Amino acid sequence: DEDGKDILASCITKDRVKPYFLTPVFFKREVLKKYYDDPSKYTVEDASVHRKGFWRLRIMNNHHDHVVVWLGDLNYIPYKEQTHWKAFNVSPSDRKISYTDFARNINGEFTDPEHPELYFKYKFAHFQKEWHKKFGWYLFLPLTHEDEHHLLSLHIPTSNGQKEFDDQIASISKIMIDSLNQEELEKGLVIGKEHFGSIDKFEAYLGSKHITIPTMVKFLRSLQTLRSTGVAHRKGSGYERIKKYFSIGEKSLQTVFEDILIKCVFTLN
Repeated sequence: DEDGKDILASCITKDRVKPYFLTPVFFKREVLKKYYDDPSKYTVEDASVHRKGFWRLRIMNNHHDHVVVWLGDLNYIPYKEQTHWKAFNVSPSDRKISYTDFARNINGEFTDPEHPELYFKYKFAHFQKEWHKKFGWYLFLPLTHEDEHHLLSLHIPTSNGQKEFDDQIASISKIMIDSLNQEELEKGLVIGKEHFGSIDKFEAYLGSKHITIPTMVKFLRSLQTLRSTGVAHRKGSGYERIKKYFSIGEKSLQTVFEDILIKCVFTLN
């Protein structure tokens, strides 16, 4: 209210009685971290989060700063989950539903996701399908069951903490670099020592098709270096050198990772 005190309302709503079912309730994006951190139990998708075999909550998670849920939908999750969400509830003042979520929920339109982490996953799945349709093999090998959590839990860090950032760098590197299909890429190529790694083979493959995209290759190499010097090994001089490329220290780690996802989308394009 105008004094900053909570306004309590039941999520078991009735028609024509305020607050209505379609009353937007706003939450910090950190509310999703619990679910991202345990992909064996939970799945966060574009427009929903669910506990496998138990419950599903429709959400509007395309806004950059917050997550929105209709008041009536909160009735469909257990009370324990309701208390978790309540802890991240924020005032609706000056907050809005994203363009995508408004188009879907109010106008009934089909739209692509707009949040970087959701759009990357959408674009990656589309790219894999189209590449396989054209060439008969996947450019990025599908993740094994033991590794699929890297894609399921991929997200822009909910805080500026180093650990969460490092975890996400490890995941995006596994998806975009470690999964490059080296066996198919090197077919018909004479691979020398200079084409030893997966990115080398990818660059050589593109060259065999008379395609050169140096900025894209530089980005992939830089991402691999960031993972090697900042995650796989102790941070040292190598990490200090690569930080400049990604503006680490100048920008928040959340913004840095968002930029990385956007560059991954450029790569897929």
